[in-house]
This record gives sequence, structure tokens and C-alpha cells, in this order.
Amino acid sequence: FTLSGGGTVTWGGPGADGGLKWTKRFIAISMESGVTYMGSRVISRESGATFSAGHIDIIQPTENIPGNNVFDGKPRSVDKDGVILYSWEALYAVHTIGDAQDAVSYRIVKFTKAFEAPSNWVLVAVVNGDNNSIKLGTGLILNKNTSSTNGSPIPVGVIMMWSGQVANIPDGWALCNGENSTPDLRNRFIIGSGGIYSPGVTGGEDSVALKLNEIPSHNHANGKFKYLLQYTGQDTHKGNTDNTVGQPDVSNKGEIQSVGGNWKRNGKADAHENKPPYYALCFIMKL
Repeated sequence: FTLSGGGTVTWGGPGADGGLKWTKRFIAISMESGVTYMGSRVISRESGATFSAGHIDIIQPTENIPGNNVFDGKPRSVDKDGVILYSWEALYAVHTIGDAQDAVSYRIVKFTKAFEAPSNWVLVAVVNGDNNSIKLGTGLILNKNTSSTNGSPIPVGVIMMWSGQVANIPDGWALCNGENSTPDLRNRFIIGSGGIYSPGVTGGEDSVALKLNEIPSHNHANGKFKYLLQYTGQDTHKGNTDNTVGQPDVSNKGEIQSVGGNWKRNGKADAHENKPPYYALCFIMKL
């Protein structure tokens, strides 16, 4: 059989905290239509004897796999994270010979123990115990806590920029709008986290009005100026003789210096835009 499909396939790693799940059917296509094998032995050549549709549908199981179908005789859990698999274990889809395309059950074997896989067994995935990765029957390898969509292995949580419309975001991705466990990145720039900024920290303003203490210290150069000096009064002189000098009135005014310049207050406290030139794209996150 040749395996393909699966939609978004997610591998959380081996053990109870991980699991294997897929969102759309895997399709297994036989190398020989109408021929049914049991091991290497042909047991039927009747047209459509294996499956009339020409392929097998391998759909994500929703119930625990019974102990009779597990190498150690113990039922295997299937939960929201998918089928629980451990190191060196393999998941097979077993098609009921001569039945409908979706007549499939599941078996778990361990590659360190002897087992037999007849021709109606289709390998879905096997766990590599050395690095906790999983190899799908499609040939794709997924590391722990990663996923693939339509055969593209991209880790869950990766955020990329999408040049298309929101309505055309690819399957397995979501707009970063605060939903579906995504951060809300609408109308925001991205800054690298590090010593100053921790992941998830937000800040900044679309526009800003500067305060006095935010303006750098500076001087204003003065131009030429002029002013008018004017005075009035009396000047009294006394002598040391019998004659007294009169007390003439004094009044004088005149221009002392030319003046030029602008003494009016300038500037406003209006807010101004605080952004470089931009081009809007959608931030999308891998689910």
C-alpha cells in the first residue's frame, strides 16, 4: 500500500503526555487492484476483492484500542491528543478483507518483539526511541511536539506572515487574533524578546504627544532687539554762597538701541504618528 493524506498530523511525543493524531483521512492505495494477499500468498484475484473503492480510508480512531489488538494485551488509550504510542511501537491500520473501504481496525506492535504484518495491514506510524521522533507511513518524519499539514513539517506555534486574505489562510494555520490559542498581533509590530522584553510583553502607541520632560535640553538663539528708555525728574544744585541755584526741571527721552526678533510662543502639544513606513500582512500561527 502507498499511504498519503492525513491533513494536519501532530506528534506530541511518546508516552501519556504525547500522542499521534490526524485531522483528515489517510488514504492507502493498493499496488495491485483486485488482488488480496495473506502475507506473500494470493488468496483472491477477484476484481475489487480487497476494496471496491480502490483505496482504504484510515480515519483517526476515537475509541481506545482493545487489548487483543495490542502486543502486550493491554488496552491502549486514545484521547484528545490522539493515539498514545511509546518508544519503538508502531501503529497499523488493518482492513477487513472484502469489506468496505472504511472497515478498518487498529493494532499496535513493538518492533523489539517478533510480529507478522499481513498484506492488509497498513503502517500508519512507528516511533523512533532514539530521538522520540515518529515516521509516518507517508515517509514523513516528525519530531516531538511538531506537526505537518499536507506533508509540510512545521512545528506547532510557528508564526509566519501571510500575504493573502484572511479568508484564504491555509488549513492548519490560524490568524493571530487572540483566538485558537494565538496571540493577538493585529495592528502590531514584532520585537525580539531577550533581556529587556519577555515573550508575550506588549507596549507602544500608535501616536504620541511629547511631554516637557521628554524633550531634550536645548537653547533658543536670540536676535537683535531694541527698547526705549525714558525718564523724568528734577535736578537740584546747592551752592556755598548766599545765592541759591535754581531747580530746573529735567525731562529726557531717546532711542538707545535697535531691536528685532519674535517673542511669540510657538509649538503645539498635538499627538503625532509614531511609525516607520509599513506594509500590512497577516500574522498566522501553525496549529
